[in-house]
Amino acid sequence: MQPARRGISLAAALGAAALVGAADCVALGRAWGSAGERAGAMAAVLAALMMAAAVCWSFGVLAVRLLPKRRAWAALAAAAPVIVFLAVDLGQTHNAHALLGRAAPLAALVGLVLGYAGLLRAAEGMAFGRVAFGRVAFGRVAFGAAGVALAVANAWLPARLYPSVRGLGVAGAVWLIARSLNGSTNSDNGSTIATPGLVRAWTAAVLLGALSFGLQQGSSNGRFLARTQAPSASLLFDAIARLHPTPLALPDGAAQAAARAPEGPGPARPDLGDANLLLITVDALRADRPLPQVAARAPGAIRFQRAYAQAPQTAFSITSLLTSTHPARLAASQPTLPSAQGPGAHATLAEILLRQHWFTDAFYPAGLFFDGRSALEHYARSRFGFEWTDTRTLDAHALTDAVLARLAAPRFRSAPRTFTWVHYFDPHEPYVAHGVPDDAPARARYDSEVAYTDREIARLLDGVAAGMRDGVRPTLVVLTADHGEEFGEHGGAYHGTSLYEEQIHVPLALFTIGAAPLGPRAVEAPVELVDVMPTVLELLGVARSGELEGRSLTGLFGSAPAPVRDAHAEEHSRRLLVRGGWKLIHDQHGDVDELYDLTSDPAEARNRAGERPELVASLHASLTQWFNLSSPDALIQTLGDARRPAAERLAAARALAEAEVPAALPALRAALDDPARAVAAEAALALAELADSAALPSLRALLEVPALRRRAALGLGRLRDPGAVPALLETTFDIDVTSRRHALHYLGFLAGEEAVPAIEARALADLKARSDAYLALGRIAERTGSAQAARFLAARFADEPYDDGRQNLAWALALAGARHPGLVDALTIDRLASAAAADPPLPFASEALVRLHARGTPRVAGLDFACTHRADENRFADATTCPQLEAPVRLRVPAGTISIGGAVVLVRVRSLADGPVVETLAVDGRPFARVPLTARFAELRIALPPGAIAARGGELELRVEGAGATPLAELDHLLVVANRPSPAP
Repeated sequence: MQPARRGISLAAALGAAALVGAADCVALGRAWGSAGERAGAMAAVLAALMMAAAVCWSFGVLAVRLLPKRRAWAALAAAAPVIVFLAVDLGQTHNAHALLGRAAPLAALVGLVLGYAGLLRAAEGMAFGRVAFGRVAFGRVAFGAAGVALAVANAWLPARLYPSVRGLGVAGAVWLIARSLNGSTNSDNGSTIATPGLVRAWTAAVLLGALSFGLQQGSSNGRFLARTQAPSASLLFDAIARLHPTPLALPDGAAQAAARAPEGPGPARPDLGDANLLLITVDALRADRPLPQVAARAPGAIRFQRAYAQAPQTAFSITSLLTSTHPARLAASQPTLPSAQGPGAHATLAEILLRQHWFTDAFYPAGLFFDGRSALEHYARSRFGFEWTDTRTLDAHALTDAVLARLAAPRFRSAPRTFTWVHYFDPHEPYVAHGVPDDAPARARYDSEVAYTDREIARLLDGVAAGMRDGVRPTLVVLTADHGEEFGEHGGAYHGTSLYEEQIHVPLALFTIGAAPLGPRAVEAPVELVDVMPTVLELLGVARSGELEGRSLTGLFGSAPAPVRDAHAEEHSRRLLVRGGWKLIHDQHGDVDELYDLTSDPAEARNRAGERPELVASLHASLTQWFNLSSPDALIQTLGDARRPAAERLAAARALAEAEVPAALPALRAALDDPARAVAAEAALALAELADSAALPSLRALLEVPALRRRAALGLGRLRDPGAVPALLETTFDIDVTSRRHALHYLGFLAGEEAVPAIEARALADLKARSDAYLALGRIAERTGSAQAARFLAARFADEPYDDGRQNLAWALALAGARHPGLVDALTIDRLASAAAADPPLPFASEALVRLHARGTPRVAGLDFACTHRADENRFADATTCPQLEAPVRLRVPAGTISIGGAVVLVRVRSLADGPVVETLAVDGRPFARVPLTARFAELRIALPPGAIAARGGELELRVEGAGATPLAELDHLLVVANRPSPAP
């Protein structure tokens, strides 16, 4: 190939995409589905990847033609699709829209991608430039092998985690393979490539895109395979789907009314007399985790084997349980202003019973509203309508003690009746070990938490039963959970991320204490948590009040066959319908269906959507009707139609904000002048979610509205308005932990010295937001030079008991150290040194030692290089540019630095070469360790045993070795930290 035609070659780009696609096809070959569906998915994946390669190639060629002397701009143009992918992906993450809406953070994102491309480009220069042909050939082979290895490694990343990292991995794999096929770009990068070549590339891209789209439309299961089972191409499909968001959901009233129609006469209602009600919920309790001690105390229970929570998040699930209302309706019905014209909040079970003159008590942690506070504000502030609440976060034993003490009060032996709700939090992450090692696997610690909670609930039931002898009424007990917990079954962890059984299937049992048993009976029909409220009202003889979306379960108590029932749930863009043994999950982002036969496939390992299209169509029609799916275009039209009720326009504005639809910006800006104050307010808050500065004047005015002050303050914080500081300080006391954490985050970038005492107080008092308070103080010290903040952080490092808190303290000290390098006392330096020398080391501890000028203290020796840290809002550690390591680096370790306990060498370094690079550490001229380097900065830890360095001191030499021209690496710092302090002289 002529030098003028060396550049981003279309053939090389397509070949690289084909090789990466081949790895995807291997994965698809193992996926479920018919041979035809797998073949169609493979063809769609190959076409999509080759289309993307052609588009990237065309960007690069066009940029080179227009800017032949500006290779940096050419690299930017070639990387543009990758930047778009990352922007779209980050835009879907929590609070990331603030990053994309501001110039400096967005520039940091672009810099990240360009730095990634530049690193590969520099490595390419060393592999292909100014060397003999043999090395060029070797470099090409190495590049191709590295690209294939990266593609394979990328496929092993969890499917639902780290999509941005996987996106960079795909881009790197394609680039490496393309370079191995195309050779050097040290020439003019193809500046004379003919225009017809560009036209052909675009024509090929369009045809391949059309082919990919056409192949995906043939089968729903084929779409599912291509969009979820292909490790690399699924990222491309997801990015395209996110650029075209699909419908949001509000349950359809007519469909729900039909579904709630009476099921026909059931067995006679059990006579519970004037029983009390005890509702027990357990956080994160999976349906497949037995509670044997509870079961032993409830032999006559009705157990529902197929109970579903309405959402895999606590706040929405519990609120649905206590209101018999699905989450979408809950969010849509919340008034934005006290004067808002809307349906208002749904009555809770506690409110209905309180009107009947019951006592109502609740024990639940305030952190229950960690997610969904803004949508469920009314229920958070009204405490679900309970007359008396205890919102402390107690472990199961202390909680049981508190409940039993409350139940022992004399009032429980007389009228009126009592409704008590108890929420056990223990199985929720972090999992505390009970009878198993502290370092046991997460699943084992979780099971120990479940067993511990089982014992405490059994103790509570024993206490209630003992009260029967003292004249207390019989009790109806309902035991359930808010959601389950995942341990990698479908590529995820914890909860709140999917609608698979491990996260959404929950236990549900009803039984009595001191009254005739309800069962025993095991019910196989699908039921929902919204069904609990109408059921207990019927059993307790209390008239229903208001509209309930659930149906009473008493019709299932008998031995007759259960009627056909549907269960529904939702999570982000996914919607669930369960009918009989079949389960349909529809993802509105990308229009993907999953169908599972839970009878034969309870692990949901085989998507049957392609095998049963007629069943998918039937279930999909029911699901669409139930959720009343609305497209963004329809929501925008609703928002702009002044003839629609204000409540509908308000709901549309909120839904558009939650979906983060950029196309809605003009409509939301126009809605700022809506005659309905509530709609205008919601439009301003939605614009803040989309980081649009047009909302600033309205948000400032909303600070004066008590009901919206917190939301307005957080919106102004996203937009970096200093005027939000007073309201943000107030928000640090909010009951919602997410709001507190966000407020502290924004204060770090906006507040000054005057806010330091208040933030220090939050750090001491608020365990859940403590780390955010530390980081806020570190940023304030870095921005303003606050000595008070820096001193507080140094003092706290001695007392912080939690690893995550110590990690964030080290990070905050590193930030503060830029302005106060000599402020930290020797004891804190010694503790930081111990944390840095630990195995594994505490993240950021070594960076804090460097920034605090700890080198040269009796315990630390080292070198720091003039690195430029491009600090962003989150991490500075990987956004650095350091001097290139060309010659060996030598460090003289003074006498007395290394104690009899040995030492640890900490080196922060990265490779610049395309091939293998190895770092060699020598002590007094003797090679001691060889460590391979990676293309990303990493903190290498090399232990030196006692005697490795003589008491009189010694010399460490660091060099790097590898193929290609120098420089081969960048070096940030080299530290030697004694394992423990040297003895005093």
